[in-house]
Amino acid sequence: MVKFEKSAIAAHSLLEGHRIEKEAKLLKHLEKPLELTVWEKIFIQKNKFKSMNFDIPDERDLISKFIKSTPDGNDISKFVKSTPDGNVREGDSNEYPGLVSRVEKNLSDHTEFIKAKEEFDAWLKRAHGTVQDCIGVGDEVSTRDKLETIRLVSTRMTEGQHLMSVMQDVFTKAINTTPAEQQDTLRENMSYLRNSWEQLNIDLNSVMAQLKAAMSRWEDYNESKMRLEQWITDMEQALKQNPDTKAELGEMKTLIERYKHIQEEVTNKRVDLDHLLSEATELSGWAGRPGVLEEVQRLQTRWDQLSSGCITRRENLEVEMQEYLAYHQSLQDTEKWLLQISFQLMAHNSLYITNREQTQEQISQHEALLGDIQKYQATLDDVKAKGHGQIERYIGTTPSIQDTIEKQLRNVQESYNSLLHTALQIK
Repeated sequence: MVKFEKSAIAAHSLLEGHRIEKEAKLLKHLEKPLELTVWEKIFIQKNKFKSMNFDIPDERDLISKFIKSTPDGNDISKFVKSTPDGNVREGDSNEYPGLVSRVEKNLSDHTEFIKAKEEFDAWLKRAHGTVQDCIGVGDEVSTRDKLETIRLVSTRMTEGQHLMSVMQDVFTKAINTTPAEQQDTLRENMSYLRNSWEQLNIDLNSVMAQLKAAMSRWEDYNESKMRLEQWITDMEQALKQNPDTKAELGEMKTLIERYKHIQEEVTNKRVDLDHLLSEATELSGWAGRPGVLEEVQRLQTRWDQLSSGCITRRENLEVEMQEYLAYHQSLQDTEKWLLQISFQLMAHNSLYITNREQTQEQISQHEALLGDIQKYQATLDDVKAKGHGQIERYIGTTPSIQDTIEKQLRNVQESYNSLLHTALQIK
């Protein structure tokens, strides 16, 4: 292609020189003055030709070879007839400008193709470079910037399509004026640029898909992290509230079930946390900074505290319920015991004794019962301790509990004292 272009330029320069030389002869014959002499024009044309930096063959051979190498060379060759002195014959002088015009047209077509090819090639290289720069993952900000850049390249593909269409048009013109043995070079250039264009489309779509997927992962990660963080915050606020059972067994059972449900929910959230930790580990590697993973690790610490706090609340409620039940069970057992002892004392007091042996036997039984009654004071003291424990627990939230429990303890103590006094009298 370059060789052909140089030949075309050389031929054009020589033909132009011959044309100017013919004009000089004609003008000299007509004796018309010129602002720029013909010989100056010839000198400029020859200097241009010599500046091409390639070997200058014989003028006639070069022109003849160039004309014959063009597709319409057979038509053009009749316009150039070499003579021993290297001049164009006078009979062809009126057709000589047409030959120059054709050479100029051929040169113009090839120049346009080279210009269009270089412009499209430069555009492709810039686009390929931009796409290559967008390959790879990073933090959320850089990924978003790359995605915006690759989208910008996508919107400018119409510009590349236009440049390729222009190149295709001038290629069609240039190929018709190119020697057959040199047409392969033009076609190879076109094939190379078409392949580059197709590869650009493939790379563009691939990189854009990768960046969209990466951006989607960052967005999903941030959304999941935000949801989990908000959920943990809500649960923390719920656990900060001290549960008030109002010293009622039903309320205790309700709260225990509530905290069991919360504990199950906390346990189930571990799956989300583990997934978030896995994502944070990979995305932290993308971003090249540990801060991404550390944020989720702080959420994990809060989750651990939430889980242990929920378990503690539930266990405390279970202990509270056990103490509540223990006190009331002890109180009921005491009241039942007092009633049974009361019946036994009544039986002892109503016995009819007729002899000494019965009397001695009854005295032994009564002394044993009296001993049991006297020992039971320790049990009453334990009941009182449990009762006072209930008072201490609920006095802040349910002040009336003190009067209720103290009345219960006072009643059983008075009943006990009465039984003990009766037992001593019977003895």
